[in-house]
Amino acid sequence: MSLRKALLAATMLSLPLAAQAQPVTGLYVGAGAGANWHQNSTDDGVKIESSPGWGVVASLGWGFGNGLRAEVEGNFRWNDVDRITVSGLPGPTSERLVRRSGYIKTYGVMANALYDIGAVQRWPVHITLGAGIGWAWHEYDNVGGQTRFQSPNTAALINDTDGRFAYQAIAGLSVPIEALPGLAVTAEYRFFGTLSPKLNATVTDLSTGVRTTGRYEADNLNHSLLVGVRYNFGQVA
Repeated sequence: MSLRKALLAATMLSLPLAAQAQPVTGLYVGAGAGANWHQNSTDDGVKIESSPGWGVVASLGWGFGNGLRAEVEGNFRWNDVDRITVSGLPGPTSERLVRRSGYIKTYGVMANALYDIGAVQRWPVHITLGAGIGWAWHEYDNVGGQTRFQSPNTAALINDTDGRFAYQAIAGLSVPIEALPGLAVTAEYRFFGTLSPKLNATVTDLSTGVRTTGRYEADNLNHSLLVGVRYNFGQVA
């Protein structure tokens, strides 16, 4: 085979790969779902731990054809309360609340800026780095429990929502699907946090029925692993 024919054959074989790795250009939509880990929250001796939960995101954005993208995102995260520990009460130095219950939820809206490394060079897999800011509501849904002390025997409950400034960092991969131009499979890690929400709390002395109220300043830091899809409208092979 002549050198000219070999070069032509190599060019023809590379066309499908180049076609599938076009940078995002114009309007696109995306969605992802996966696992969410909510870091422990501690305020004034009350430590609240949660079990692994889940999160979902959906986005609408615009690609500028040079690897840069801008998007608006909606998100939701959910974790079950696993353990509540109270320090500084009479008796043992630290006690868990029994009959603990409740859920920790966060939902918000973000504006993100992202860059797909390798998009312009037509890499078959794009590396995505990005960051975002926005607003999120942090909710404690019937989070509480009861101490094990006979005297005093108290029950605590937090059932409140507070909105705060939110921020996130994004790192991930996307693989364009050659058979469906414009479609890509995505995998992402997201670190998502907010400024500390302040939530109303109620503590009841079960022997007297006397209730006192206070504030719990929660920590809201999350680690999410998400898989999803993205579709770029108007992209053709």
